[in-house]
Amino acid sequence: MRKNKLTTYIVYITLFIYILTYPIYIWSSGIPQIGDFIGIILIILVLLQVKKIKLNRIMIISLILLFYITIVNLVWGIILNEHINSFMSSSWYIYNIFIMFIFIIVIQNYSKTLDVIKYAVITTIIIQFTIVMIVPNPNFRAIGTFNNPNQLAYFILLYLILFYLLNKIKPVNNFIFWSITFAGVIITLYSLSKATIISVSILVLIEILIRIKKESKIKLIIILIIISTIGIKYEANIESFINENQMYQNVKERMLSIGTRADDNPAGRGYDRIYNQPEYLILGAGEVAVERFDSFDAEIHSTIGNILFSYGIIGLMIFLILILNVIKNNKLTTYYLLIPIILYSLTHNGIRSPIFWSFLALLYLYNKMEERENENYES
Repeated sequence: MRKNKLTTYIVYITLFIYILTYPIYIWSSGIPQIGDFIGIILIILVLLQVKKIKLNRIMIISLILLFYITIVNLVWGIILNEHINSFMSSSWYIYNIFIMFIFIIVIQNYSKTLDVIKYAVITTIIIQFTIVMIVPNPNFRAIGTFNNPNQLAYFILLYLILFYLLNKIKPVNNFIFWSITFAGVIITLYSLSKATIISVSILVLIEILIRIKKESKIKLIIILIIISTIGIKYEANIESFINENQMYQNVKERMLSIGTRADDNPAGRGYDRIYNQPEYLILGAGEVAVERFDSFDAEIHSTIGNILFSYGIIGLMIFLILILNVIKNNKLTTYYLLIPIILYSLTHNGIRSPIFWSFLALLYLYNKMEERENENYES
């Protein structure tokens, strides 16, 4: 790779700005935003420095998946005369997989990349937290710099997971860790996304359990005594504060509504088209002209469901092989980070987010770092 001090700093700055601007939505949803254009600049900058790209296992599998997705959309685009929509459907995957490749290349070739990503993620979470807390929201659900609250919710889920993974590689002190966790939880609660509240709660709970296992029993007993003492002494004040807190009331009302809304069932999320039109399950129906399906007029609100129906069993198998290769040989203390994403993805389609693909790249590389360390230790 051709690089000097100036080009290295330019790559770092562009990467930082990309992560920082990813959440900024200026135009309507479904079209590229300012962060996507920064991402394209980052791709070009890095590729100009690369003499030869050495493809690893997940890069090869991702290219196979991309090829299959493109072919399926192209064929359906020709059949249905939906050429532009066919290209647009595939273009998101092309962009996201390129971003994943760039993250792999930059992390492997630029020594300070992980620090840049970590501080960019921390800064972005702080900015979104500040906006959510300060800027008045006309609706009772916060949107931050996004167009709707579900986008804000998925953003904070992905950024928290990225932060947790980066913290395993480049640890921050406990104050910063729990401060960012607190900010992420507050953003999640204000978004009032049921799926994200559940996913983030599980993420934080598992992290606490992992940390409890590492802490000394005496230290844990002291912390529990302090918390219990404060709870007993100020029980009435705490109860009064909770009952009068509007955010608490909104979250309580939102969570109690699970199962009562029209979209809180498989048909409401679009799963019904899978069993209504099983003829698409082998090769896939593509992601064009969704009005032709015997379901509501939108994509399936599920990552796995969307891949299965749009790209068939073949596409789903390639995707699952990719995921299995990402987490191969990972310890439970690492691949648990996928659990909240899987839960969220049961009711939302999050595969078009480049941060999801960036996370896969980072998780895969972390696995490789662990393998090298174990080999060095054993030798």
